[in-house]
Amino acid sequence: MRKHVTFVAEPAPGHVYPTLPLVEELVRRGHRVSYVTGEWLAHTVEAAGATAVSLPKRPWPELPTEFTAEVLSGIVNRSIFYAGVDLPMLTAHFENDRPDAVCYDSLSFIGRLLAHKLPVLDVALFTTLASNGKFSLNDEFEPGSFDSQHPKLIEAGQQLRTFGSEQSPAETGRLWWETASLNLVFLPKQFQIAADTFDERFHFLGPSLGSREYVESWQPPKGAALILFISLGTVFNQRPDFFRLCIQAFAESSWRVVMAIGEEVDREELGPLPVNFEVRPHFPQPAVLRHARVFLSHAGPSSIMESLYY
Repeated sequence: MRKHVTFVAEPAPGHVYPTLPLVEELVRRGHRVSYVTGEWLAHTVEAAGATAVSLPKRPWPELPTEFTAEVLSGIVNRSIFYAGVDLPMLTAHFENDRPDAVCYDSLSFIGRLLAHKLPVLDVALFTTLASNGKFSLNDEFEPGSFDSQHPKLIEAGQQLRTFGSEQSPAETGRLWWETASLNLVFLPKQFQIAADTFDERFHFLGPSLGSREYVESWQPPKGAALILFISLGTVFNQRPDFFRLCIQAFAESSWRVVMAIGEEVDREELGPLPVNFEVRPHFPQPAVLRHARVFLSHAGPSSIMESLYY
């Protein structure tokens, strides 16, 4: 029987790309997929066979240099504000085109609420380490200086619980940390911390590249030396100081350096580029990794998986 499946993901490639092979496979099997994400990724999800449902464009928040309770409270408040904008729009849209399931990024609580409001099967997607009732990724990597009793954080938590209960009586108020009916993790189980605490609701799919492996192309120059690929991903890449350091380190070396600097860094502020450097805002990562000997990276989960794959 043909199903309609809705995906909801943060508008960041690192949260969208890992899900696209699953989208492609659902479409190949004859199912219909709607994909909710930022408008600038609409063409990406449509290329996988989904129908894009675009969220309004909004600026990225300023990236913090330190993760504190005040920073987290700001993230929570911002998420509540935009959920108040997005959720009514999405509910109205999908009440008229009801899916059989909502697959939502584990960081996107509007997807969870949407599934409860419709109501349909809720499926959480983890593009990084998963959390459950016994293991919390937040607790594992929380800085020792983090003040979990900070008044602003306590207030933000209360607002989150209030928002959740107003949207769905079934909500416990844990929105970001509640285990879904079905949980799909895009990592091998061998990479999961406390893997033995995860029950049958969690399925560790591992990584998959799908059509990205062969649709996007890049070739090194003929006779090129060993390929060094440098990228800080698509979110935390506003680091011209880091890229200048890479230029200084590998200029005129035996490496052919392929360096992705993102959209926020002006190539001109990096200074003259050595002849052994190729610099762009973005490269098709799988295509470059196919030829690379070394990947100098921010170590995002997708980048780690793709490095190991190649």
